[in-house]
Amino acid sequence: AINPNSADAFSLRGLIYTRMGEMDFAEDSFKRALVLKPNAAPIQHNYGVFLCQQARLPEAEKMFANALASPGYADRVKTWTTQGLCQRKAGALAEGRTSLLRAYELDPSNPTVGYNLALSMAESGEWTRAQFYLARIHAAGARTSESLWLAARLASRSRLLLLAPSTAFRQ
Repeated sequence: AINPNSADAFSLRGLIYTRMGEMDFAEDSFKRALVLKPNAAPIQHNYGVFLCQQARLPEAEKMFANALASPGYADRVKTWTTQGLCQRKAGALAEGRTSLLRAYELDPSNPTVGYNLALSMAESGEWTRAQFYLARIHAAGARTSESLWLAARLASRSRLLLLAPSTAFRQ
């Protein structure tokens, strides 16, 4: 009401409506924000998150790409990570891993990125790589119940591989 031309206010309103489950109002708010500030990377990111939650991956990826293409955008790690999680949720596992790797390249100390990258590697059977990413975040002191459970599963998997009889001795 104070400033009806505030794109940031409309974006915030979109987030609030999303949280309240008012998806039509949320989408309208994001669209109005983008009309007012079409190149605002944070708004594009937020709208991308909304679209991902609505299982609209192609539209979400477009918003994330627009945000990432914005010069001077400071939250690239957050957008690459969010895009990767969105892609994985939609079943695009390879694309999700690629996005998470991009986030990791930008901030290898980010525990959220490291954990999700380790999880992605474990899900694809890349046990050694999963252990690498998980060990890095644990060494930095970032431990959660989820990361510890993943570490236990990876350790169990490693022991099973070590105990498996060698194919060279089978006839």
